[in-house]
Amino acid sequence: MTGPHAEGNRNALLDFYFQECDPQRAAAIRAHVEGCAACREYLEMLGRVEGALRAWADEAPPVDLGRRVLEALPPRPLRRVPPARRPDPEASALLSLIPAMALLVAAVRWAGGWLAASAYWPQLEKWTALHALGAWGVAALLLLALGGLAALAVAPALVFESRRHARPSPA
Repeated sequence: MTGPHAEGNRNALLDFYFQECDPQRAAAIRAHVEGCAACREYLEMLGRVEGALRAWADEAPPVDLGRRVLEALPPRPLRRVPPARRPDPEASALLSLIPAMALLVAAVRWAGGWLAASAYWPQLEKWTALHALGAWGVAALLLLALGGLAALAVAPALVFESRRHARPSPA
């Protein structure tokens, strides 16, 4: 500690006052405080503040404090609680995809095992791209391609259905 306004001086004094520094550092600070009036005054001021805080008596809050606080608040308009909503049909449709995804994984595993055991796989595996994918990768690609073709087959029906819902019904 070089002077009363040195950077970190007050933090070191706080550590010393609250006995949070090691004994070697505490001895160095104690030696400094003996010769520094500003640091001695700061430690005395900390003692006075702590004494004042300890002497401060706890006060019980007034008995009617809660009522007075609630009366002082501005009135709030009553909020109507909305009725419980039914589940969103689109969310239910998404939840129904979980078994479909499980079925897809099972189908990929089955088709991958079937491809690896087939007599044609050694010839197909000679192709670099198919060799890198492996039997399960090829099975997944085949099933995704079939799913894409199925989606294309269903697309016209989906378009007509969406147009039917978009048009207002005749009165």
